[in-house]
Amino acid sequence: MRIYELLGRRGNIPVQIASLRDQYERGLQNYRSRNMAEARLAFAKCLEIFPDDGPAKLFLHRIEVFEAQAPDENWDGVWTMTEK
Repeated sequence: MRIYELLGRRGNIPVQIASLRDQYERGLQNYRSRNMAEARLAFAKCLEIFPDDGPAKLFLHRIEVFEAQAPDENWDGVWTMTEK
C-alpha cells in the first residue's frame, strides 16, 4: 500500500521540504534495492533537515535490524511485523 504525504501546493513547496522529500526518496530507493549503506546516509540526511521525521527514524531502525540479520534473497521490500 502506498502512502502519500501532502507537502504543499504544487510549485510552492519550501526548499527545506523539497530537500527532505528528495533525500527520503533516495533512501527509499536504496532501501528497496538492498543498498543499506546508501539508504542509511539518505535517511540520516533527512534527520539533519528535520530531526523529528518519524519515517526516516523508522527506516533507520529497520536498516539496523537488516544489518544484524539480512533479509532473504526473495525479499520484496516489505517489512513484516513480528510483534506489537
